Amino acid sequence: MFRQITIALLLLVTVAGNAQTTFDKGLQQYGAKQYQDAIASFKQVVAGDAKNYAAYYNMGLCYYAIEKYEDAANSFKQALALKADYTQALVQLGNCYDYLGRFNEAIASYQKAIEADPNNSSAYFELGVAHHRSKVYTEAIKAFKECIRINYNYTEAHYRLARSYKETNNNTEAKNELEIAIQQGSTNGWAWYELAKVYSGQNNSPRAIELFKKAVWLKPDLADAYKMMGDEYVHMHEYDSAKNSFNEALRLSPSYTDAYLGMGNVYYNQNLYSQSVPYYKKATELSPDYVTAWLYLADSYLNSKDYAAAIPVYKKAIAIDAKNAEAQYGLGLVYYNQGNKALATAQYNKVKLLSTSLADKLMGFIKQLQ
Repeated sequence: MFRQITIALLLLVTVAGNAQTTFDKGLQQYGAKQYQDAIASFKQVVAGDAKNYAAYYNMGLCYYAIEKYEDAANSFKQALALKADYTQALVQLGNCYDYLGRFNEAIASYQKAIEADPNNSSAYFELGVAHHRSKVYTEAIKAFKECIRINYNYTEAHYRLARSYKETNNNTEAKNELEIAIQQGSTNGWAWYELAKVYSGQNNSPRAIELFKKAVWLKPDLADAYKMMGDEYVHMHEYDSAKNSFNEALRLSPSYTDAYLGMGNVYYNQNLYSQSVPYYKKATELSPDYVTAWLYLADSYLNSKDYAAAIPVYKKAIAIDAKNAEAQYGLGLVYYNQGNKALATAQYNKVKLLSTSLADKLMGFIKQLQ
């Protein structure tokens, strides 16, 4: 999941002659993403000026950029040894600890940054991230709310606050924060995706599709958004659009079981049962223990009147989950369609222990048999 890291602006200090030239060179190399060269330049600076805390800080940013978090942490600590209230270094040190999974140390570093600068919204934001990653969601909520109090337009904080609210099952507040993030023009595809899921759950397919489209525009590799968009198009009976969405999901994730199920649903919902079979079958191959895939495949065989093929597939679904009422009911329908009253009745006795409504439907069919 996307995580924002606050990269502070590179700072200049006044140094003399060649050292300043080397420092500037390091800045240019950093800007050009020539991180190893920049590290060498900043090392040259501190070799001649051991008290140049900005050079240590910038060196830390270079190590951070190449994901050498231990080295980055050491550089930030050297900067802090020279300037204890260096807020940006404290935040970056916390980020290093966060990535290293040392959440308590990360939290302590962010709290020191807040002590040094109580109005530092980035420090509160990163504190919230660390609490969230350590699954202390109530503390994450407090931190994100403080970040937003200081800077209401901190869009990513609204998104992160929504995620923490969601973890505490406060879905109303989660939706509110997602709406704010979107209204503020969030460039995080995940924010649009999460809000789209909310509207999907409320059966508002047009709005969900609108948001899913924005999500994949911002994050083109988001296969889940394409898959869920496909589901919404199926609900709206826009099957060509649904196929396009599922195909995109499968292009990004060729082993995406639910995208194959979705493609099967495109044909099943148009009563093209035989055309749905290959997709459902592929889903069972990818996820052999996925009862829904077996159930959908069996239903396709049933509706295609291929009863001989349906029976072993329903039985496979039942072997995975004997309490799946729909699978037990479907097998009963197969027996009814074969005119086998005894076996259909045996299935009725199993279904009635699981679902009264399905059992009553099945009995309605069985009564038609002589």
